[in-house]
Amino acid sequence: MNKSKLSLSLLVAATTMAASSAFAQTEPTAPPPAAPVTAPAPSAPAAATKWVIDDATPRERPQTIDVIAGARYLGGRTDFVTLGGFFLLPIVPEGFIPNVNETFSLEFGLYLDYYSYSNLGIDYNWTQLTPVGGVRWDFHLTDRWSVFATAKVGSSFAIGADEEAPNINLIAIDSGVGALWHISTMGSLRLQSTYHAPLAVGWSFPL
Repeated sequence: MNKSKLSLSLLVAATTMAASSAFAQTEPTAPPPAAPVTAPAPSAPAAATKWVIDDATPRERPQTIDVIAGARYLGGRTDFVTLGGFFLLPIVPEGFIPNVNETFSLEFGLYLDYYSYSNLGIDYNWTQLTPVGGVRWDFHLTDRWSVFATAKVGSSFAIGADEEAPNINLIAIDSGVGALWHISTMGSLRLQSTYHAPLAVGWSFPL
């Protein structure tokens, strides 16, 4: 009788231990904590245009060498193209107008012009040199753009012309307006429209 009770006790204990082990293995485990959500960093605002026309702080104005290429339509069947080079010498770096960011300079240059004419069976062409000199007045609008007005005069000298070409040794006027796009410290894009070269584009190299 005692042996039977002992066997029954051992069986109950073994069954209890097995059930406890099975329950421990099937008990669900807690999920790992979720990673914290980080808000995206705000994007940097686009750089706004910086207006400097009213900033009259004294600045160093470099001398420049400018080169341009231009064209002009003279009417009829006359075509004109030109290459030009200029030297700019600032003489009043802060300009004349108080509280305005402007510069007054001397500008000297030389055009190499080519003309071609064809009409009613008359065809001729000529090449000329046109040295010019005068002044340029720049207004610095933003940190990227400046505009200018220029007034220069000179004279044209033929260096090669057909016999049919007219006398072209004339007084040259080179007055008009332009703009400079300051792209980098290596220089600026020059756009201009003057009497001598109504449509011209080039590059300005700081010295």
